[in-house]
Amino acid sequence: MKVSRYVRGLSMMVCVGLLVGASMGQEIPRMDGRGNNPNHPDWGAAGAPMVRVGRVAFRDKIGSPGGASVNPRLVSNIVCHQSEVKYNARQVSDLFWVWGQFIDHDIVLMEVGNEFFPIAVPDDDTLMSKVRFIPFLRARPIEGTGTSEDNPRQYRNRITAFIDASNVYGVGDRDVWLRSYEGGKLRVSEGNLMPWNTVDGEFNSPVDPNAPEMAIDFGNVKKYFIAGDVRANENVLLTAMHTLFVREHNRYCEELARKDPSLSDEELFQRGRRWVSALLQHITFDEWLPAIGVHLPEYQGYNPEVNPNIILSFAASAFRMGHSLIGQEFLRLDHNGNPLPQGALDFNDAFFQPIHVLRFGIDPFFKGMAGHMMQELDDEMINGLRNFVFEDPHSNFVVGFDLAAINMQRGRDMGIPCYNDLREDFGLPRLKSFDELTDDPDLLQEIQAAFNDVDSIDSWVGLLAEKDMSDKMVGTLLNRILTEQFLRLRDGDRFYYENDPRLSEEEKEEIRRTRLSDIILRNTDIDCIQDSVFIYREQSQMRCWPEVVANDLDVNILPRILTDEHLVNIYAADDKEVQLKLVAADGSTKWARTMFLTKGENKFRLHFDRALTPGLYLFIVETNDAYKMVRLLK
Repeated sequence: MKVSRYVRGLSMMVCVGLLVGASMGQEIPRMDGRGNNPNHPDWGAAGAPMVRVGRVAFRDKIGSPGGASVNPRLVSNIVCHQSEVKYNARQVSDLFWVWGQFIDHDIVLMEVGNEFFPIAVPDDDTLMSKVRFIPFLRARPIEGTGTSEDNPRQYRNRITAFIDASNVYGVGDRDVWLRSYEGGKLRVSEGNLMPWNTVDGEFNSPVDPNAPEMAIDFGNVKKYFIAGDVRANENVLLTAMHTLFVREHNRYCEELARKDPSLSDEELFQRGRRWVSALLQHITFDEWLPAIGVHLPEYQGYNPEVNPNIILSFAASAFRMGHSLIGQEFLRLDHNGNPLPQGALDFNDAFFQPIHVLRFGIDPFFKGMAGHMMQELDDEMINGLRNFVFEDPHSNFVVGFDLAAINMQRGRDMGIPCYNDLREDFGLPRLKSFDELTDDPDLLQEIQAAFNDVDSIDSWVGLLAEKDMSDKMVGTLLNRILTEQFLRLRDGDRFYYENDPRLSEEEKEEIRRTRLSDIILRNTDIDCIQDSVFIYREQSQMRCWPEVVANDLDVNILPRILTDEHLVNIYAADDKEVQLKLVAADGSTKWARTMFLTKGENKFRLHFDRALTPGLYLFIVETNDAYKMVRLLK
């Protein structure tokens, strides 16, 4: 039955999608990204080769691993060990690294092959005394490459390079399983969570053998969420972010359907997809990157000469910066910012354990992300990521995991130049000595001890060690690589929201005004969060709704969305005078009046100013010190 549903859905998607595109007179971007640039249809598409900026650093200039000769695990022990928590000086919240991972999973997915390239563990390594090697598989090259110096190894990106919400909807036909085919919505399970890999998407149902593939590293986890990207279950914070945007898609489709009941399921789905893609683009470029001081030049429009493909050194080295930002605990906070009785979730219990999201929902995790400062961007990495050892008691097999060492090994595997060569490739002057790299005397001493000379520093190590620019959390080379890559993703995307003809100017302005905090507030029960969620704030500094004390009034508003007119029905147990208010998210009162209620139903029509800024509002009925409120969304 599931197979026939899958085929039927795919056929309907293709046929109806073509009809919708024709009837609307608008081109619908393909799920695989192909054809975004009509002159170069493969640019940015799933399966396109990544771009190598600068030299090929394979040892034989063809495909053999290059880079420094020093053992990566030894470098990790000398340079990347972390003995204490170091919070970042810019007071950026944990939401920053989670969003970074979420976007990373929207733009790049490398494929590993079957060539074993293990990392030897030194004999005197006390933290991995039982481990002989850290397993590592080389990246799979594009077939036919790696045959000569004129044809060195190249690598594909398995997903679209564009920020197009492929992490929500998938690539190819993955969305067929994810869609409900009702009202344009995506499938959800109980609790408004993503669907599980079961026959009906619910946790307690049998596993669906035809459910899409997901990356699950733990064999004992049999049930997990299905999302657009295979890595959505990797940690609970990432899973929460995926869930948020499934809800935003469905919320937006409901809003569109109320405004225009004639819209078909396909039209609603495609408009919801367009909306979510635009939000991801806007938040990334206008809110996330600026949080660490990375600012792109003002948008000048689509440039068909810009190749949006992922830069190899960005994927293999630079964007792995987020690994140093992760803390050992994931906070779970209630709506008042207090820890849940169960306490924080330890790092080791948060990976590939989606059951925690089923138990607690996503609200405590979002409050925890916004209410906790992330660690400093540096070469240090928490113990859970750098010194993980698994021992099978039945086979006595012991395996070690060190993400810092793996990051260095990946750069060497894919022919990424050492740090100084990479500087030169991106137009920066070479460093002449170690002390030009960092002002930190301890780090300087460690890097000197790990490497023979300044020209042999691994790119990943150097990118995280370099001195921060005066107004940024990143150094000169990391800033340049991030800027170059995200400029490609913005300016080389014909469907970037500011260039997208399917969006009206009013819609584009609404997207510009939307912050991630707005999306969190309107898709969770959270009622108190800072405006700029990538910047840490104490609970007392967060944007909060008034404290609500229940009264004996029953308030209903139809439709539950701000338009120029809607019907209000208030039931009162007896005659009383009330204050009616419309309050914006910033706490300002946009409208107020006094009204006398009579016992029973009180129905009346309200006209609101259509010039009100789109966003979340509260309609409050106040009696003395008690409130009744209804959330409204424009």
